[in-house]
Amino acid sequence: MKKIALAALLLAAGTAGTLASSYDDLNAGIQHYNQGQWEAAIGAFDKALAANDLVPDLKFIALYDRATSRTGLGQLDPAIADYTSALALRPNEAQVLVDRSSVYFRSGKFEQAGPDIERLIVLRPTFAHAYGLRALLNVRRGALEQSRQDFKTSVKLAPENIRNLSFGIVNWLVGEVDRADDIFSDLAGRGTNKTYAWLWYALTQARLGKDVPQHALPDIDLAAWPGPIIKFFLGKAPQDSVFAAADRGEASARDGQICEANFYVGEWLVQHHDQAAAKPLLDKAAAGCPTGFLEWMPAQFDSAALK
Repeated sequence: MKKIALAALLLAAGTAGTLASSYDDLNAGIQHYNQGQWEAAIGAFDKALAANDLVPDLKFIALYDRATSRTGLGQLDPAIADYTSALALRPNEAQVLVDRSSVYFRSGKFEQAGPDIERLIVLRPTFAHAYGLRALLNVRRGALEQSRQDFKTSVKLAPENIRNLSFGIVNWLVGEVDRADDIFSDLAGRGTNKTYAWLWYALTQARLGKDVPQHALPDIDLAAWPGPIIKFFLGKAPQDSVFAAADRGEASARDGQICEANFYVGEWLVQHHDQAAAKPLLDKAAAGCPTGFLEWMPAQFDSAALK
């Protein structure tokens, strides 16, 4: 999110006179932040905060933007420390609670996210995302029925997102398979995620006892990832070929590909009534999928649900 000009911020804060160097550094940090130049932004915010003469409103901005910049670079523990300092200045700032709880999730510190999520729900009882976060936390706790209720609340509060792939997955998780099927079939024909929407469409069709939707298959290169998963769904490649393909290509992509191979093959086996073979694959997906992946949430849920 871009920030307004520093001059306006200073006016709002009641700061007059010539800008001190700390305000110059803050302004530079904001400019770098707006351009997504995270390392340069952090350096400028470091200097602005080190001077220790920012008024509280501007100190909050420096801390929050530095935390967001650190999150962008994957510096999760320092980001949490900055979010915590920002909350000390504004304890009821909902966006900081959202961001810190999300970073706790990315760090694997799930229980530490709990107080932030509960506080969010008190502050914003109609904020759909807060219930989605609590649903994920309840999945981790094994409280699947409570998780389903929170997911349902999240969907009810944000019907405008109903054509979103993530909300299709939420509908899948709460058992609204027909609605999920409708969302996935629509998204399979358009958008940047149409390939993954088709994979979910194929899973819902299998769950509904229907054939693989070959008619809706996007025009993609099946030799490129995730093409091997699609070929497996179509019955044109064996299961082992998916895992072999997942372990090829750029090293930076392999963890994600292996996550997706475990998840989608596991889900396919679930829909075809082979839970014994599916369970170890979904357990691997739950443990290995990055938290930012679409598959992370359903992997956590279905891994916990399978006996």
